[in-house]
Amino acid sequence: MQFFTGIIVSIFMIGLIVMVFTLMGTRIETASIETTTTNNSQNDFTLTSTGGGNNLTVCGALHNSLITSITTILNSTSGETIGSGNYSYSDCKLLALTDTYNNSKVNLTYGYSYYSNYDALAPIRATTSEMADVPDWFGLFILMGAMIVIILMVVLIISAIKQANMGGGTVGG
Repeated sequence: MQFFTGIIVSIFMIGLIVMVFTLMGTRIETASIETTTTNNSQNDFTLTSTGGGNNLTVCGALHNSLITSITTILNSTSGETIGSGNYSYSDCKLLALTDTYNNSKVNLTYGYSYYSNYDALAPIRATTSEMADVPDWFGLFILMGAMIVIILMVVLIISAIKQANMGGGTVGG
């Protein structure tokens, strides 16, 4: 009976350790993120009203980046300042809200933030992802443990029957 208890405790401990490591990995990744905020200028950017807008080159190339502010937007041709009611931004995309400036070339200065240590977090992300996949195959351990328990119980029952001589041995001796 102690053997069965040992199997059950072992399976429980493996599950507990996997769960703790998964939670720790997620927390470590969240705590390790470094966000950097900086400014950039981009000339001859095409302001469009279709497809959710166009990605700003520098901001759009970085991980988890988003525009934090637009300082100035000037029409590249006329030098006219484009008012904030004529555009909107989301993540690293700039979108024309009016047909007046649709497909216009603009020069802009903007602030953006991004994860500066994204590549350094790759091992943490990979480990956390692999540990999170454990529930997919952890059921197999439980099934194998149950099969071992059933096989051992059958062996115990057979040996108990043999010991009690209830297996139909010699009769009337």
